[in-house]
Amino acid sequence: MQVHRLNSMILKILGVWKPYKDRYYIFKFYKINLTIFIFIFMIAQFVTVLNEDTAKIWDRKIAFSVGFISLMGLIKRLNIMYQQKNITDIFETLKNDKPFKIEDQSEKNIQDYHYRCLKRLTLIFTSCAVIGAILHLGKKLNSHELPILPFGTGILVEISNQFFYKLMSYILTTLSFIGILMTVSYNTLFFTMMMIICSQVDVLKYRYQIMVENLKINRSDDQNIDDKLIIEKKIITDFVDNHSEVLEMSQKICDIFSTIIFMQYAYSTIGLCLSSYVLTRDILLSAEFLSHTIIPSLYALEISLICYISNEMKNQYEELYDAIYDVDWTNFDQSTKKSMMILMMKTREPFFFKCGKLFEPSRESLLAVCTIFILIFHLIQY
Repeated sequence: MQVHRLNSMILKILGVWKPYKDRYYIFKFYKINLTIFIFIFMIAQFVTVLNEDTAKIWDRKIAFSVGFISLMGLIKRLNIMYQQKNITDIFETLKNDKPFKIEDQSEKNIQDYHYRCLKRLTLIFTSCAVIGAILHLGKKLNSHELPILPFGTGILVEISNQFFYKLMSYILTTLSFIGILMTVSYNTLFFTMMMIICSQVDVLKYRYQIMVENLKINRSDDQNIDDKLIIEKKIITDFVDNHSEVLEMSQKICDIFSTIIFMQYAYSTIGLCLSSYVLTRDILLSAEFLSHTIIPSLYALEISLICYISNEMKNQYEELYDAIYDVDWTNFDQSTKKSMMILMMKTREPFFFKCGKLFEPSRESLLAVCTIFILIFHLIQY
């Protein structure tokens, strides 16, 4: 399983996913300059919040929100640049290491199923986020006229030339859009890596069923008992090694994304709650109300998908543990029983993704966020 082509293309356009080596120097120049522009734009938004003169022209809440989105996009950008080698190594491991190679058509069908799920997830999330961002930024761009730019610049700038005004407006809007797009592409990359874990655990569950069948076949063969025990030990050892490899890869992926997803989860939750305050100031179902629902809807979708993919990985591991325990191995040799018990002990600890190593995003945490959102909405409204 690889990064979805749409996500890979967006990451390359944003200058964070290195292309072929023969174009690396041009890409490096583009990557550095784009990062500098994003950083300057982010600083300009926060300076707009702090500067009394600019705060009279641009809304401080909006400037702070745009600045924070740009900050999150910049952090995610730097994180991918820093972790790209580790992420690439994971894909190389999946491609070359024996425990992760597809062994038969059934395993290929399992991987294809998870890739189809990833494809739907990527297309739905990317489409909703991009369309929502375009509608929101388009409305903002059209609601400002010369000489006031759609986004804060940190200092008072008087622009009288219509061409220069439009050029600056489009540049600022593009930089704001890049921050949103960076968040979207980072999250879809996270979904990809988590779906890889789900796929590998599902394959591991299938291999365990095959392992048990092989043990039964080996037990029925007319071989020397010592030869049978050697074969059974090798079969179980191969599975334990495979499980350890998958567990190690799962931990690597969680370590790469844990802190940033925690920051995103916290920011989206706070943004969702603050958006409820903005919605209470609008007339229900008015044009203003509907336009203000775009951003909180994206926050809600983002949190929901993070909880969904984390819960999916947890369920896959739980199903694996259930499959390991749900086997009648009483007819096996005493030595094999001991090996099976060791296997159960090694796999009994549950594995789940933790945001910032603090809490697990799940259906329960999603329900808590929705409850808080509704509660705050009603409290402010009344």
